[in-house]
Amino acid sequence: MASTSLTKTYTTIVTDTLEGFLTEELQDQVIDESAAMAWLFGRDLKELQQYRLASDIPSDQLREKTAIKEVEGNVINVPVRWRRTNTVKFIPSTGKLSTVTADPHTTAQAQWKILAGSVTVSEAEVAKNLGSEVQIIDYTQGLVEDLKESFANYFAVALFSDGSIDNGDAITGLQALCSDVPAVGTVMQINRANETWWRNNATDGGAVALTEAHVRTMFNTCSRGKMHPTFLVMDQTRYEAFEAFLTANARYEMSENAQMAQLGFNHFTYKGAIVTWDRNCPAGSVYFLTKKGIKLAINPHMKFHMREWVNEINGLSKVGIAVLMCELVTTNPRLLGVRFNVG
Repeated sequence: MASTSLTKTYTTIVTDTLEGFLTEELQDQVIDESAAMAWLFGRDLKELQQYRLASDIPSDQLREKTAIKEVEGNVINVPVRWRRTNTVKFIPSTGKLSTVTADPHTTAQAQWKILAGSVTVSEAEVAKNLGSEVQIIDYTQGLVEDLKESFANYFAVALFSDGSIDNGDAITGLQALCSDVPAVGTVMQINRANETWWRNNATDGGAVALTEAHVRTMFNTCSRGKMHPTFLVMDQTRYEAFEAFLTANARYEMSENAQMAQLGFNHFTYKGAIVTWDRNCPAGSVYFLTKKGIKLAINPHMKFHMREWVNEINGLSKVGIAVLMCELVTTNPRLLGVRFNVG
């Protein structure tokens, strides 16, 4: 009877501890891991649910507010507009307007990517501490902390990759979505070599140090009407160069009340855009991004999901697996830009 009681205590304590950490704190760990991830979906994961509960907030406002795009289905379909309607023109008072139109929309398509990590809890180790619930929790939390940090770090590295990590099974990172060579390759089933409208903006820095003129030019190039870059991210060396040419000009200011400051990341603002650095950003690259041009698609059924615990085959351990099904997608690459090879 005592053995059964202890087993139930072990199972309950370990399961409750791990599920609590993996549903809440894993999300927080991912957000805290890097400046880019904090901007991309800092509070959006929690705000998304809050907005869903507010029926008076229109869907278009929700799309503007968050970079998170919850999607279901076998693939991720992203509707995009590749041209304007051809029916608009000036006509005489007795003229007729053409009603023969070419569909200005098409669909970009991306495949789901799965990030997973496991926790193995040794029953032998737990048995040594069965007299103390606190010791069991400490042991379990130590394993969870390692999973959280590893999970978040792996995602942060993949965010700036070209998608080739783990034999191409990783998310499509910024080096692919906002490429140094935007006229090459296929992104989300659309060939950039043929479709010029599906290319991001890119400029070779020529190994020259970053200047305010460089930042201004790319910022304006990525702007369309009221849409402008809202996040500029670079490596540490380029960020320190940015700090070096700061002046008393009002366009530059240390922001204390924006989202990034609230999340604990130091940054400046340029024309209202957050400017910061990320240790995973490729050396010599400066990215100009906006949530109107980039989204993180997440499957709501595998959003930092903790699977059922299973016994290790022929072993004395229980194994738990944390899963995130997602993909980084672009909705309008013309709003994105990169200045690469910066000295």
